[in-house]
Amino acid sequence: MKTYRMHVLIAALLSLLVSCTDVALGGKATPDVKKDPRISNLPPKKPVHIKLQRNFKGEYGWSLTGDNLKDMLKINAELQKEFP
Repeated sequence: MKTYRMHVLIAALLSLLVSCTDVALGGKATPDVKKDPRISNLPPKKPVHIKLQRNFKGEYGWSLTGDNLKDMLKINAELQKEFP
């Protein structure tokens, strides 16, 4: 009697498991992934390099190098706030 109950329980759990999957609903097992060619052809963003100098008076200066002017101006403003 116990084995009969165990078999019924296992059968019920397996049927529940199979019915809850996406494959049982008619979907595909793996989703199709399409890459956007505009995104894949973008070059990686280059970082802004900061060279920080300190003079004999203890004042700080810096030089920035990079490709993106907006990032350089943003970092320059942050450095001016940090090192007045």
